[in-house]
Amino acid sequence: MTGASLTTEMLVAAVMRAAEADGLPAVLEKRGDANRGAIIVRINRYDIDAGTAFHTNTAQCRIETRQFDPSNRYVWQPLLGKNGEAWMGAAEADALISRQVRYDPDCWVVAFDDTTGDNDNPFVRLADIAV
Repeated sequence: MTGASLTTEMLVAAVMRAAEADGLPAVLEKRGDANRGAIIVRINRYDIDAGTAFHTNTAQCRIETRQFDPSNRYVWQPLLGKNGEAWMGAAEADALISRQVRYDPDCWVVAFDDTTGDNDNPFVRLADIAV
């Protein structure tokens, strides 16, 4: 990568702020290397009980990591669960993130609670920040 670019710390802070402004709760679960740490995104999707505004305790999670594609551009790839699916239970997501953190202790872990049903990774939706 050539030229000036945002540090990982600045990128994470900007996307979290923008997501919060859009009503998407964000939590920094693990702070990594400020300049070059990898980013792991956890999207928590909750089933909403019919007729109420409250979430049940059942969460499905999707984990995505930022990687370079063959043209040297960032892309987001889902980490697949045991069943080969992108969506998995919270316990399985926790275990998957723990393995990734052991492999790369400098990584960042950012969680978003999907309260809208969009299931979008805010780093993708707000890609213009990540230039």
